[in-house]
Amino acid sequence: MVVDVMRVMIVTGSRSEYGLLEPLVNLIHTDPAFTLQLIVTGSHLSHEYGMTVEKIHFPIAEKIEILLSSDTAVGTSKAMGLALISFAEALDRLKPDVVVILGDRFESFACASAAHVAQIPIAHIHGGEITAGAFDDAFRHSITHMATYHFAAADQYATRIRVLLEATGKKTNNIWSVGALGLDGIDKYRQLNRSEHRPSFPLLIFHAVTGQTQNETLKQLCNVISRLESEGSYYDYILGNADPRGKEINDIIKAYTIHGDCQVSLSRASFLKMLASASYIVGNSSCGIIEAPALGIPTINVGDRQQGRLRASSIIDCDGSKEDIERAFVKLRTKTFLKSLNAIQLQYEGGTVAKRIVDILKEQHDLS
Repeated sequence: MVVDVMRVMIVTGSRSEYGLLEPLVNLIHTDPAFTLQLIVTGSHLSHEYGMTVEKIHFPIAEKIEILLSSDTAVGTSKAMGLALISFAEALDRLKPDVVVILGDRFESFACASAAHVAQIPIAHIHGGEITAGAFDDAFRHSITHMATYHFAAADQYATRIRVLLEATGKKTNNIWSVGALGLDGIDKYRQLNRSEHRPSFPLLIFHAVTGQTQNETLKQLCNVISRLESEGSYYDYILGNADPRGKEINDIIKAYTIHGDCQVSLSRASFLKMLASASYIVGNSSCGIIEAPALGIPTINVGDRQQGRLRASSIIDCDGSKEDIERAFVKLRTKTFLKSLNAIQLQYEGGTVAKRIVDILKEQHDLS
């Protein structure tokens, strides 16, 4: 396919996703070989989740409002239906040459479905992964089957994409292991002088999970944290994404917040500063799996939301029981574990991922 300028639609539906995409958005926006078509949707347009569209400083092609007041299964399905209609109309108006989608959220799945029907190529980032404790797994693998270009975060994930595609007779020559976008631009935070930034507090981030035990798991975790806070170990909190039953999770976190800051949303830079200065991170966020180890920050990963993802040696896994959570906190303070943090065995590479994606897109479309 030969084109003079490639119209690249990039879709973002949440603050955390946009933080990962921002280096790629910047490269696409500033490269004369591309025309950026940035679509903003989901929780970006919700006051309840911080109206983070106001923190996006690139030209926005369209804002697609899909969030309803309900985060129930019915409410989420209705939001997906509205998203599918709206994306179909946006694709027809903007006529992109490729649609870039990261991850596995329901709005991403809706966009991919509309692009697939419109026969517009999809570039999928972070495919091939498994998060057994989240229903997003099915969305991610479905997007993989609809995508034309596959940008995996690690070799193992690229292999899984290949297996998925081979099982249905699809092409497997457009799969690249490029690394994790979340590690682009992270180097400057590795040596952050914590004393110059803020006190070193532990950080809690907990997102909704599949199944009916999430609230009990979070309550058990918060009970342990409350006891630690009563002993003087204050925590910072970042509320979860706009997920089904996510409001329940955030209400529990807010109810248990005692001393530390409780943030609805942060810019990528502010978030990385907070993470880099944290004594450790606890919860079930992917940043505890990818970014925290790269920054030398230990992680207590609670429950099975991240089950299936590659693990660094700085991650302590525990289930949702009070006993196992307490065991993880004990291990966190052992001399053996603390010593191991001097030589963390990382599972993800990054730093130039956005550039690699841009270069590959140019090569595939014969752009100089």
